[in-house]
Amino acid sequence: MVAGRLATLPLRRLIAASRAFARSIDAEPVAETGPSDVREALATFNLMQRRVREGLAERTRLLAAISHDLQTPLTRLRLRLEQVADEELRGRLITDLSATLRMMRRGLDLARGGESAEDWVVVDLDSLLSSLADDATAVGQNVRFAAGCGARVRVKLDALTRCLGNLIDNAVKYAGSTKLACRRRADEVVITVRDHGPGMPSDMLARAFEPFLRGDTRAEGNGIGLAIARAQAGTIGATLSLHTPSDGGIEALLTLPAHSGR
Repeated sequence: MVAGRLATLPLRRLIAASRAFARSIDAEPVAETGPSDVREALATFNLMQRRVREGLAERTRLLAAISHDLQTPLTRLRLRLEQVADEELRGRLITDLSATLRMMRRGLDLARGGESAEDWVVVDLDSLLSSLADDATAVGQNVRFAAGCGARVRVKLDALTRCLGNLIDNAVKYAGSTKLACRRRADEVVITVRDHGPGMPSDMLARAFEPFLRGDTRAEGNGIGLAIARAQAGTIGATLSLHTPSDGGIEALLTLPAHSGR
């Protein structure tokens, strides 16, 4: 039994590294120790992680370059639109151009959502949720911090804040108000963003994280807020899901590991 456990130790390390990489693109490389064939396998796995990260970074740089290059002709177009004599037509054209610029920026945000170079920090979750609710209230949104759990979590703060910010904005946009809460579950922490709005049909709920899908076409937006939120959750190894409670509305659940250290 001892020999068997020793023989399978490198395999268990590889399995653990694979799971960590599935949760976050920024997972630490696995230590390349053991017999030569094991070291080669682990080195190949680490190379794969680096290549995937480099590929995503190159994609983001390409999209950023395209976005930057488009700024100049779009700015010229805006200046020329100001010269259109028909006031009503000019207003409509400028509105369409502004919507195009917003969509371009949001698309770039979505492309960048799966990666983050910021450092990991440990934060007090109750304080963060309370602060987000206060900030939203200060700009006129009906957001309430309902219940804390006294948990500390190790996260990339900007990624978590952007994830929760998108969930809050989405709930307020479609339901008018929302409440934040968190609870412990085994060695995990579950953050809830709950609204009591009209909800969403089950077939659409299953596709809610698809980019450019909008639950209500009458509302403003381009339908990628939830996609960005899920991408940001992925950078911190968290999972994001949507549910329809029995009393109506939608509940977003963000599940992430609790921090056990000091």
